[in-house]
This record gives sequence, C-alpha cells and structure tokens, in this order.
Amino acid sequence: MKDGECCSSGSMKMSWYCCLGKHAHWLLRLALASVFLYHGLPKLADLTATAAMMQLPVWVATLVALAEVGGSLLLLLAGVLKKSCLTRVAAGMMVPVMVGAIVLVHWPNGWSGGSRFNCTLCSRAENQE
Repeated sequence: MKDGECCSSGSMKMSWYCCLGKHAHWLLRLALASVFLYHGLPKLADLTATAAMMQLPVWVATLVALAEVGGSLLLLLAGVLKKSCLTRVAAGMMVPVMVGAIVLVHWPNGWSGGSRFNCTLCSRAENQE
C-alpha cells in the first residue's frame, strides 16, 4: 500500500478502516506524550522542590524533567516528520525515567499499587512504530 492510497477491497467500510489505520499511531503518541508532559512540566517549573521531593540531587531531577518533556516533544515531532529514528531516541529518553520510577517509587507498593501502569507506559514508549 503506497502513501495516500487506501485498501482497495471494494468495500467503503474497509477502505475507511485501512485509511484510519495509518494514523492509529497518534493515539499512542498523544496518550504517552500527554502523561509525560503532565508529569515533566511541573518538575521543570521548580527543580529545587522536585529534587527535594524525589530525594535526589538537583542535577538528577533536572535530567529526569528534561527527559520527560524532551522525550514527549520528540515523540510528537517524530510522528509529524515520520522519522522512526526520532521515535527511538524519544524512547531512549523516556524508558530510563520509567525504569527509575518503577524501581524507586512504585515497586514497593506492589503490582496493583502503581507498578502496573508504569510498566505499561514503559512498554508503550518502546513500541511506537
């Protein structure tokens, strides 16, 4: 199937479905980017308070916030530019943040205490293409 061409099964419903499928990646991109932006932007707004709350040095909190915001924006940009290499870079920024959140914060609360959601976010960051 070429760019701009839909399935030619003769059925209008099938053509619509196939054309929609080309844009389905945006559901994942927008969902993941919105969660990371929601958590990253407040961290950037007050890095000192973020570092104190996370009990980490300010430079680590800065890297976490930049990875969350930068990874989100890069994930959206990769969708616009249709560059899978940028998606992989965005995942490379987001996955370490999620692994850190799972291990340091959510794992002690158990699978139902937040780890489940964070593992899902982590897996979605890796599988955008």
